[in-house]
Amino acid sequence: MLTRADLVKGLTQTGADTPVATATTSHFDCAAPSEMLEGAVQRLKASGCPAQPVLRDRELVGVLTMENVGEFLMVHSALRANRARATSVA
Repeated sequence: MLTRADLVKGLTQTGADTPVATATTSHFDCAAPSEMLEGAVQRLKASGCPAQPVLRDRELVGVLTMENVGEFLMVHSALRANRARATSVA
């Protein structure tokens, strides 16, 4: 995984003519699509890594970030508020 911090560090240390592999991080957690979100988010927070690949049978099917977790919670909250409003009108 190539994080922003690793990219900047690699560019600073070795310049733009460096292979991506020299700046990537090879030790990071992965999540499974069937796994509960809470556990994956806890591991993501604890890792200090900004993203967590979501793999199904070693194939990348998504990327989990705190930003997309926040977006999910925002959409979920808006939908819940909309349902509550529709129920109170009925």
